[in-house]
Amino acid sequence: NDVIRIFPKMDDLEVPQNGRRLDIVSTAYMGSYPLPNGADALRVIGDIAYIANSNSGLQILNVSNPTAPFFMGSLEGLGNVKELDVSESIAYVCVPSNSKEIILVDVSDPTTPSKISSYVDFPGNSVANIEVIGSIGYVAFGSGSNGVVILDLSDPLMISQLGIYTTTWFGQTYNVAISGSKAYLAGGSTGQSLYIIDVSDSTSPTGIGSYPAFDSNAIIVAVNGDTAYVSLQYGDLYILDVSIPTSISTLGRYEATKFVMCLDLIGNTLYLGLDNSDMQIVDVSTPASPFLTGSYNTDNDVYGIMVIDDIAYITPYNELTIINVDAAAPTSIPTSAPSTPVPTRSPVHPPTSMPSGAPSTKPTTTGWISDPYSTPHPYENSVLYSNTFIQPTDGSMKLHFNNFETESVYDVVKLKD
Repeated sequence: NDVIRIFPKMDDLEVPQNGRRLDIVSTAYMGSYPLPNGADALRVIGDIAYIANSNSGLQILNVSNPTAPFFMGSLEGLGNVKELDVSESIAYVCVPSNSKEIILVDVSDPTTPSKISSYVDFPGNSVANIEVIGSIGYVAFGSGSNGVVILDLSDPLMISQLGIYTTTWFGQTYNVAISGSKAYLAGGSTGQSLYIIDVSDSTSPTGIGSYPAFDSNAIIVAVNGDTAYVSLQYGDLYILDVSIPTSISTLGRYEATKFVMCLDLIGNTLYLGLDNSDMQIVDVSTPASPFLTGSYNTDNDVYGIMVIDDIAYITPYNELTIINVDAAAPTSIPTSAPSTPVPTRSPVHPPTSMPSGAPSTKPTTTGWISDPYSTPHPYENSVLYSNTFIQPTDGSMKLHFNNFETESVYDVVKLKD
């Protein structure tokens, strides 16, 4: 469980234009639990994680010990479950297509969850997600007809519609978020990409603002006060001032490089789950210049994320993974070479294929490594290059790249302990 922290040379460290210090956040694996199918959204309430598990329905895990989560119960036969919310011992699971259904599940006993009722009377061809506030449910629906349906959930056996708002965009509604008396809808393919709806009167929701189309579909929206965070289909995340719904303006933009599948907002920090990639931690304390402070590689799509007390619960493909996101970099950065000799470096794993001319073994090197082995330039396709640096005693390690060029999106450099 040791952590290797890697720092650039001090004279190469780039300082942001706004002069803020870069706070490098270290992430550390804590535990995981395999799931029977592709995992999607999740909610963590107390010591229990509720997971939308596609065709395996609802999975319930105990996470009281993050290093050893264990199975509690499940309910299958619900359809292709993609989204959910949990409130007052009831899980509200979302089956987006075919049945386009919201199913209420009694989870008062997590070991034996049972179906209570369901609601299917939605316009359009799909339901995207549900957010439950008290006894009211807000359900984003879309594909064809788009908007939000407001449900009375006070009697789980007699669900009824209170109100409905339909957007004018053509495409699909992907997400609804509630903040105060307003609902924020993300979606669209033409026209508007974000709608703000006054839901103070649940029986008569009223549109009070919208934002023009982005470069791609708006997928997820999260709101904190007068600021909205909107992720787009192809990697960008916009930070918007929504204090005046009739005059929404852009405060900043963050390029996540890949499709943001999910996000969680804790104070001034965004936790992003990316497509076939990793979890990113982004400081948004200054909306005009958000910046990356940490990440955790998963090698898989991250469909669900929730952060509680500096622990991130994520669902990369078919498992629950638990990550510590609380370890900060040390305040002092080592500037001198280690006095302890550095032993031989050798590949951790043999490359899947070795390019012609590349040595199969590396010469023995002792002392401070000032001229390490490099890959061919340009490197070949579909080749794994791997090196090990060993520090036999406690202490930090410093890695400096004299030249660092990879093909964007397709090639990655991974640093592992």
